[in-house]
Order: sequence, then C-alpha cells, then structure tokens
Amino acid sequence: MITGHLGVAGLLRSSSSVEFGTRVYIALALASFSPDLLELLFAIGGVCSPYGLYTHTLYSVLLQAAIIGAAAFLASGSRALGALFAMAVLLHLPGDFITGRKLFLPGGEMVGLKIYDKPALDFLLEVPIVVVGWLVVRRRQSAAWVTSGWVLAALLAAQFVFDVTADPRLRKPNACFRSTTPEF
Repeated sequence: MITGHLGVAGLLRSSSSVEFGTRVYIALALASFSPDLLELLFAIGGVCSPYGLYTHTLYSVLLQAAIIGAAAFLASGSRALGALFAMAVLLHLPGDFITGRKLFLPGGEMVGLKIYDKPALDFLLEVPIVVVGWLVVRRRQSAAWVTSGWVLAALLAAQFVFDVTADPRLRKPNACFRSTTPEF
C-alpha cells in the first residue's frame, strides 16, 4: 500500500478528538509510512531486509509504534496523541499484507494477498481509501494546501504511476535486489 497509508492517516486524524495543526498532521502521515521509511534507510545503507524482516514484521512494527508513540507523547504531553501516532504505525501492517507479501514473524511464513501483482485491483483498492481519507481531513484540517483538490489529484496520479511501474523491485527500494554481478 502506498497512498492508502495517507488515507489511513487521514481517517485517524478525523477520528481523533485531539486538535492539532498541519505540522503534526504531516508528522502523523509520516508515521503511517514508518516501516517503509525504515526500509528506505536500510536500502540507502545497503542493508538487506529480506521480505521486510527488519521493518515490516510484527515485532519490528510494534517497536516502531512504541518509539514513535512515545516520541509523540513526550513532544506533546498528550497520551491521546501518542496513542494516535502509535496506531498510525500499527495500521501500516494490515494494508501492506493486503497489497504485498511479507514475513509476519521472523522465521515464519510469508503472508499477504499480493495485490501489487494486479495493478488495476491495487489502484481500485487504494483510491477509495485515499479519497475518503482526504475528504475527512478536509473537514478537520485548516491548511488550504492540505485540503486542495490538487493534493488529491497528485496522490491519485502518484498511485497510478506506482501501479503502472513494470518492475516490482523498483516499487519499493530494497538492498536485497542489488545485483551481485561484478561490474567490469
């Protein structure tokens, strides 16, 4: 799941009674991507995380949720906001297990429906999540650029581009896919 994570962050934002501004909402959106951002950092560092072993397994996501939730609590003093950030991280897993296929537990079986293999279905799944998330954020968020129709159009275009990418290895960076063939 790519843009769908933003839709989930939007739904979390609208369900929260805690009032917060645009910067906190952006941080919440980033928290919803934390396993993918960690995967990207590993890829940049050349660390292979096969099938999300270090980033998307249950234990890893629980640890990320605890750290990010605690950081949000410490920064804001609000337990509700800390819980909201932790929830954004935890809800990353269900989306990824619907669209992809990853390890659930280290040493365990691969889990997931692999909807990425059916790009049209992935698009049809993620678009409603993004649109509903955007609509509910539009009711609660005051920053005009966040609720702009252009933002929604950009998210839908990004999802479309993602779904028409031919090589699945290019969809999400991973050091495991680097070639081991020496270059001459």
